[in-house]
Amino acid sequence: MPNYLREAFKKAKSIDIIVAFLMESGVRLLQEGLKLIKERNIPIRILTENYLNITQPQALYLLKDIFGDKGI
Repeated sequence: MPNYLREAFKKAKSIDIIVAFLMESGVRLLQEGLKLIKERNIPIRILTENYLNITQPQALYLLKDIFGDKGI
């Protein structure tokens, strides 16, 4: 995870992520920060789409593994 994102995640009071699609490799890059967000109970919203089926189901399953059934 890039240092600037790590620092932003540490200071955040809420997080909104808007992306055209999600890929497992991208979620893995953010995994450390996402776990920190969960531990600190910081509200997070992730908005994406599945246009042309580019969003990978594995990425969504990984998010579910991180955040559990509570959702994000």
